Amino acid sequence: MNYDIIAALSAMNAENYVNPNDPIVMAEMPEKNTPERLLLWKEKITSMTEEAQQVIYILLNAPQELIDLIPKNKEFITPRLLRNYLGNKGLTHRKILKIYSEIIKMLREKQNEV
Repeated sequence: MNYDIIAALSAMNAENYVNPNDPIVMAEMPEKNTPERLLLWKEKITSMTEEAQQVIYILLNAPQELIDLIPKNKEFITPRLLRNYLGNKGLTHRKILKIYSEIIKMLREKQNEV
């Protein structure tokens, strides 16, 4: 996902601005991913370790081999299956847990900001 282009296009046209503090506007939006929020997510993700960024990239752009691991009775990849996938890619169990911890910490910080 190219966040730079989203932010740039939004900044170019002042009519595209959405006030995230206006509850009426935000209630009418199907998602609350304003360009400002996307930019904040990008900044947060790029401040993480390279390994955590790679795991986030894998999750956002799931390769077919990862999608194939999803059980038929589920609609998502479980942390355990992801851990096995990353382990098969050469990451140690300890490194995977450290990455998970970093991602969870970032998500909790973002949740508190919203």
